[in-house]
Amino acid sequence: MCPERKAVLEHELRLLPAEIDAAPERHFITYCVRMSARSWFDDHFDATSLWEGVEVTMTLFDDM
Repeated sequence: MCPERKAVLEHELRLLPAEIDAAPERHFITYCVRMSARSWFDDHFDATSLWEGVEVTMTLFDDM
């Protein structure tokens, strides 16, 4: 991972705890959105709109 992309990821991960505390029911979605530097070609891509209307059932993940 290039230094610029690493810096973007570090910045996004610093925001993660406060956002999860503010909306714990959305923690999986928040995590996925904040991982943009690892997930998308454009490391500044905001995937928030892709998650609109998506309901994540975390108990499925807990049972895996």
